[in-house]
Amino acid sequence: MIVLSLSPVVFFLAHVADPDFLSTTMGNWFATMVGVLVGVPVGLFLTRIQQREAEMRETTKQAKIARERLTHVLKRAEAELRKNRSRVEALQEALGNIGSATHDLTDLWKWAKAIVESFSFTAKTELLRTGLQDLLPGVIEDALYCSYEGIFDVTHQVRQAAASYPFYRNYGGTHSCAETYKQLCDIRESLSKLLADVESTIEKLDAL
Repeated sequence: MIVLSLSPVVFFLAHVADPDFLSTTMGNWFATMVGVLVGVPVGLFLTRIQQREAEMRETTKQAKIARERLTHVLKRAEAELRKNRSRVEALQEALGNIGSATHDLTDLWKWAKAIVESFSFTAKTELLRTGLQDLLPGVIEDALYCSYEGIFDVTHQVRQAAASYPFYRNYGGTHSCAETYKQLCDIRESLSKLLADVESTIEKLDAL
């Protein structure tokens, strides 16, 4: 290994006095140095360009995948909201059958609770979990938020009313029964706006 390394040096020293050899050697050396000085930066430059192009292709690919996934999730959200709309309509019909605070509302609240517990939030949860919601146009994001938030609020109100009604009926007296009936009326009145919000959101999603 040492002999191979030193052979070029020995050969050069042995012929350094030869003008033709020296001229040829210096010409080759100069060409080599120019090749190194020019070729290495150009090679590095081309490598960086290739890396940037590869990164751009990967970014474009991931963006396409995200858009396709977003489209899929939005279709699921639209289908989910359609089902939730039907359940809101069922709740509205159930709460509309009671005319006064003198009625026993035990079975009604059980039925209302069963309805709201069938509401689905899967698509909304996936939008938040995956960060896809950040890709939505502002008007769609706001519409989805209002619709799902309204459904969540109704769910909470019905659960609260259903849980408090037996206590008020057994221990609260007439005034407390009237208060729970007021809860029913408040929920019933809020359903019309909720249905309008959900319907508007469905139309926006359908237009995408």
